[in-house]
Amino acid sequence: SVELAANAEFRKGAKISIRGLVGSQTASTASLALTGTDVALMPNAVWNKDTGTIVVTLNEIYNPYGSKRITFSFTLINPCSCHLSQNISVNVSDALFKVIDSYACEVVNFTESVVTNWTE
Repeated sequence: SVELAANAEFRKGAKISIRGLVGSQTASTASLALTGTDVALMPNAVWNKDTGTIVVTLNEIYNPYGSKRITFSFTLINPCSCHLSQNISVNVSDALFKVIDSYACEVVNFTESVVTNWTE
């Protein structure tokens, strides 16, 4: 699960990229299902296995002065072997305002559920 806090308003269509989720066995896809969303997001995200990046798209205007934070969940398959954790970064791209800032949104809470995928 991911919970983000923002200090700027984002328009419908703004893209939130989370980088640093490397090592997953989940194949790259343009339709990674999202669940548990507070703010209206498109139901699917773009996942890039090689870069460890997930991109979610807002489906409505996000107002940071309201009580809602941007929260959502998704499922990735853990690697078969241990690897060093990476720094997770967040960027927001809002084409209407030409905003591409990492300071506009920060990770408040990132919960990793451990699911082991055994292959014999």
